[in-house]
Amino acid sequence: MVTWRESPTDSESATQLVDHYFASRALSFPAEQGTYKPTYPTPAQFVPPAGVFLIVEGENLAGEPADVGCGGIRRLESAGSSVVRFEVKHVWLEPFARGTGAGRALLTELENRAAELGATEVVLDTNASQAAADALYRSAGYEQVDAYNDNPNATHWYRKSLTPEADIRNLLVEAIAAWRIRQPDSQAAREALAQAAATAVALDAPRPGLVDLASAYSDTDAGAIDAMVDQVVDELELQAELSSDPANIAARLVCRMMLTGKIDERDLARWANEQFGHESQVEPIDSLAMRDHEYHEYADYDPASERIAAIDAEVRAIARKIVDRR
Repeated sequence: MVTWRESPTDSESATQLVDHYFASRALSFPAEQGTYKPTYPTPAQFVPPAGVFLIVEGENLAGEPADVGCGGIRRLESAGSSVVRFEVKHVWLEPFARGTGAGRALLTELENRAAELGATEVVLDTNASQAAADALYRSAGYEQVDAYNDNPNATHWYRKSLTPEADIRNLLVEAIAAWRIRQPDSQAAREALAQAAATAVALDAPRPGLVDLASAYSDTDAGAIDAMVDQVVDELELQAELSSDPANIAARLVCRMMLTGKIDERDLARWANEQFGHESQVEPIDSLAMRDHEYHEYADYDPASERIAAIDAEVRAIARKIVDRR
């Protein structure tokens, strides 16, 4: 069994693992393609919300705890597109850790982290000489695409959508619920609604109401947006999904906003406390509200304390639990 921990890309363990990765790639690089050209990861690109870098924690050959692999994701700029694209980088397992399913588990974890950071798709590049990696990517649902970069080490480029139809419905339901109660605020709810509609349209769901909603301007009258929303609900038959408490539905969207860096941990805890108190009847949401009281207790006399950092981590963990809840 392996676990993960987030790490700066220039930490001692990350550097050592990336060095092992580059050395292995250089040894297996086809001579006819020239010389392998390593590019070390830029730390700022692998820190939320821009990305994340994970260390794989497992055991060495002696059965002792050890760091046995790594991998990261980073956001790529996609000007003028509603697609949010993250790139998978530096996926590596020490040879003794292979054949256990850890590679597939790492790839899945990176995809999940990308989704939490707002990705609608992930991409990666590889070399034809990396047959095992190529097989893993194909079996994990990646499709080969045209080159999206000029990496001299790559011969194959892959893409995987992270927003299948069921997830698009969920995103729309959350955004509509948030808009109807104007949470966490009117502007944020408006932006989330437009983004969800644009993503649905980009993924071949061009219903008239969705198209109108995706192209609505920031100064579009709220009443006009309400009418578009009602049309989308009818077009996609979302009435049943929207029949429960809209605040509970919207909580997933607000948590996702925190995980993607649009609001911070304390903002999320404050929102939960102001919106629900401790009466949401949903344990994770009530736990968020409790963290708001803890922030007040510790921040007044030591805003940089270790306890504040620990509360931040607890809020992120609770937010992931809420986002995963259906």
